[in-house]
Amino acid sequence: MGFSRLSPISCKPTVRCCLLILATASFFTATAYYTTSGQNIVDRQTRKQLVIPQGVGVGGWLEPEGYMWGSTKYDRPRLFEQAISDLIGPAAADSFWILYHWNFFTEADVKACKGWGMNMLRIPLLASLIQPYDSQPSAPPYKYRDEGWRILDSLVVWCERWHMGIIWDMHCPPGSENGQNISDAVGQANTNPVASSATLWNDTATYWPRTKDLWFKIADRYKSSQCIVGYDLLNEPLLTNLGVDVSLLRKLYIELTDTIRKVDSLGIMFVEGQWWARDFSILEPLTWDPHLCIAYHEYNPMIVNCGNMVGSSWDACAARTKYNIPLWLGETGEQGPPYTINAQSTDFLNSNNIGWSWWNEKKFNSQNSPWNCPKTSGFNTIINYWNNGGTKPNADSAKKWLFDQARRTTDSYCTFDTAMVRSLHPLNPNGVVSVQAFSVQRRAVQGFCVNKAGSLAIELPFEQRFVVQLLDLRGRNVFMTKASGKKIDVSGRLLPAGVYVLRVVGERTSLAPSVVVMHP
Repeated sequence: MGFSRLSPISCKPTVRCCLLILATASFFTATAYYTTSGQNIVDRQTRKQLVIPQGVGVGGWLEPEGYMWGSTKYDRPRLFEQAISDLIGPAAADSFWILYHWNFFTEADVKACKGWGMNMLRIPLLASLIQPYDSQPSAPPYKYRDEGWRILDSLVVWCERWHMGIIWDMHCPPGSENGQNISDAVGQANTNPVASSATLWNDTATYWPRTKDLWFKIADRYKSSQCIVGYDLLNEPLLTNLGVDVSLLRKLYIELTDTIRKVDSLGIMFVEGQWWARDFSILEPLTWDPHLCIAYHEYNPMIVNCGNMVGSSWDACAARTKYNIPLWLGETGEQGPPYTINAQSTDFLNSNNIGWSWWNEKKFNSQNSPWNCPKTSGFNTIINYWNNGGTKPNADSAKKWLFDQARRTTDSYCTFDTAMVRSLHPLNPNGVVSVQAFSVQRRAVQGFCVNKAGSLAIELPFEQRFVVQLLDLRGRNVFMTKASGKKIDVSGRLLPAGVYVLRVVGERTSLAPSVVVMHP
């Protein structure tokens, strides 16, 4: 199964709104780009051509962190969600997050990364975006969020189109694997982690089944997509400093691997050691799957050492030889100009057959990422209120500022750091995509357009009777009409700016529920 992002139909010059439409589509049966062979990551078709994964982490998109926004009081997704809902109300907060997610990272980002010479993206996942925190049953089937799937579906389509690999990274799993803000743990900002907040380890009966089910759903949904390189099972788990039985990590990894292997036999299992992905001794022997990869993290970037990592006696390169499996530096970077260490590190990694993923693709007010997103004065006002207190912004102003900032996270509003990208050898910041975009066979509608009056133009491929329905993000009906034919213009009703779910059900052709973003 594959998914297609449908292009808008030709609209008159008066168009002032834009839409993002996702629909189900048929696609060819495929296998992923890469797998492992001994100590190498290789092209899956030939099993011989060596591939060094060279890419970037897309942090801050699905799981924003406090330091990325400049917020100290609120430093993780669940706290941001609460704070924004408190400012503008739950319904408007839902709309903000939709706008943020659909603007912060787009197909243009994928295409740009491919043009620079990257071959993979590490996608940090926020479990609650797909599998909500609340009202979950005690056993499967668990509840899932359609909007979260639509975001991942779109990413897969973009990466298929531009031949870009995806490594899913379970950054914020159900329950939290480290009790920190980076895993969206329950707790307050700027507090030391405690064992009770890393409930993935302290309530295994609840959170292990949910984590396994989430990984299975992801692997099963995209099992026929070429772009899925593998699965970074947990990001930076902590156990020893939380007083947790360290044997649980290897046990969970084996169970997660077995779960994913039900639908994907060749995808790479990227396994991180505990204590910030540096201590792998508790995972030995690394022999439970034929396609494991040691995924370690190191800040500052590595430049001379292929043995012991900083603060650890465990030798990654010795383990690579011992277990005949590859190495991948899944996180590194955070270096400002002149970026000399970036160039030295990538030269070292490339020459030692170690894949790498730089952190991070885009941040606010940053000098260590390819893209720097300036914060608006209104967004700064909100951040200042959160950090320092004072007069609470009124809801109308806060909504205007938040929505404006969400729209301004697209590349067209951000500053591109040519020197930073050039420092990651062999990337070329002036490069262009050298592969032809893959075509995806479309099904359902041909396209949509919102005109100046706020009406919705729809064109179907066949003459038929159909029903058009618009819902708000709470699932409440906003508009519904029945029609016959091939085209319809839903006019005479002003649709305010916002985010809607569009449904089109016809006799011969139907459209899966689709996100409609309408800008003023």
